[in-house]
Amino acid sequence: MKSLVLSALMFTTLQSYAQTNKDPMLDEFHKFGITHCDEFIQKNTENMGNWKFFIDKYSGGIDGPSTEVSLTQISGKPGQSFKTDYTFIQTLKQCFLHKRGKITAFDSCAKAVDSKIWTLQFDLPNYGYKRYTDSKGIILYTKELELGGKNACLLEYEFRTKGAHSVVRK
Repeated sequence: MKSLVLSALMFTTLQSYAQTNKDPMLDEFHKFGITHCDEFIQKNTENMGNWKFFIDKYSGGIDGPSTEVSLTQISGKPGQSFKTDYTFIQTLKQCFLHKRGKITAFDSCAKAVDSKIWTLQFDLPNYGYKRYTDSKGIILYTKELELGGKNACLLEYEFRTKGAHSVVRK
């Protein structure tokens, strides 16, 4: 996997995709009570082409004036897969997101992490992890692996963001 793919993945959240690709997903969010965050959801979820999604609302989670819904998205292909977990929260005034993702790549972490974007913050050799940050506050963890006799890299990232309510789609 080239570091360009990783950097592109990190910043696709700035792009908004056609609503027709996400209608089933937005309809599911509406069923669970998140009805004022359509534009925010579209802006902050990736459309990776071949993907599946699962939406859950946990009993005991945030509900009432604020609503919490989790989305898990799995996409990719053999040799390069993506798993992204989103927690969307709609309050009376805003929409919030906590996003965590995992990327598995058959390449070394040194090749997968673009040093022009990511700054090494902590090297934890006793645990096999490295922690990086970027200029936007995204945190990235990497771990070298061997899968099927091949070098691989597990990349895990997370960030939080918020946005304004949008008009409810009919």
